[in-house]
Amino acid sequence: ATLSNALQHGANPGMVFTQPSPYAGMPVLGVLCIFQRWDAAALILQAEGSLHFTPPAVGQVLGKYAGSGTWPALHWLLSDPMDGEQSGMLMAWELPALTLLLQHRADPNEHHRGISPLRLAIQSHAPAPSLQLVDLLLNGRANPDADEPLDGGRPLGCAAERGQVDVVRRLLDAGAAIDHAPAWGAKIRAKWANANRAQAAMQTASALFAACCSASLSVVELLLERRANHSISLCDGYTPLDIAVERDYVSIVVALLAGGAHIMQSSKRLDERGRVETWEHSALFVAAKHGATNAARVLLGAKASPSLDSLDSRTHPDPLMVAARHGSEGVASILIEAGAAMHQTADDFVCDCGDGDGDGDGDGAG
Repeated sequence: ATLSNALQHGANPGMVFTQPSPYAGMPVLGVLCIFQRWDAAALILQAEGSLHFTPPAVGQVLGKYAGSGTWPALHWLLSDPMDGEQSGMLMAWELPALTLLLQHRADPNEHHRGISPLRLAIQSHAPAPSLQLVDLLLNGRANPDADEPLDGGRPLGCAAERGQVDVVRRLLDAGAAIDHAPAWGAKIRAKWANANRAQAAMQTASALFAACCSASLSVVELLLERRANHSISLCDGYTPLDIAVERDYVSIVVALLAGGAHIMQSSKRLDERGRVETWEHSALFVAAKHGATNAARVLLGAKASPSLDSLDSRTHPDPLMVAARHGSEGVASILIEAGAAMHQTADDFVCDCGDGDGDGDGDGAG
């Protein structure tokens, strides 16, 4: 009755606690949820302006909320509001609170600081809680294919990177585009031109590439089962098979080959001037450069050619020469045992691929 009377007389439904306490800076609505006072929380949610709150701009007692601008209540709920005390865990009040907010018109597609509620649910919680939160958001009409203003990614890629196979399956079942990869637009090309190439490249990853990076075999197998395109490359030309080989993730390499990935690849990439070009290369070249001995054995077992004598060495550097140049003794030994030709000279390894270091991979690092 007291709360209802206060709201009727103009009390701000988005008010925050400012007194020193574990709840400093939190919205009153949030604290009511923590204490599971659902009737009182529902009363506040009936008032206009209850779905957002703005902490004061200053004040040491406000912790991470001080001066952080206006927060949607939904993002506050999904962003570990107890400040890491139970990081990744689902507290007893979170699911009922999320249900209550969605019932009172909280927007499951509103972005805050470039992040959607779906992505926040995935990256702030362990796999099982993420699935429960994601399920509620999707049932509340969250868009599984919303682009994230922060980096152009989508929830599917976030879940794949974290190895959350059940969340990946739920997003796919909800219609998430399996082969989405952020476009090579102006921001990506600007980073590429300014030599921020590793960052630029990773921001163009597909869900399959993200799963390969984290060596999540269950996610890779699910995506391949759902017919994910294993040929989509980053803007540096690397494919999912390339990154799995580079990191010597044997089980991932085996899964990709079984799923139809080709050892000889023709991928798209950006050249030194930011123009799109085609890069034809063998995954064995990647193994040779990075000393991935186990992956090299798998590739040779899958009939990879240990030598590329039939191809122009100026555009297709020979794996043995690459291994020699990069000091990959283990891979060199494997290649020689497999019959790699040993008659090349240094002149055979002048690769005019526009990457500045002569090995043709586009990274400019010899």
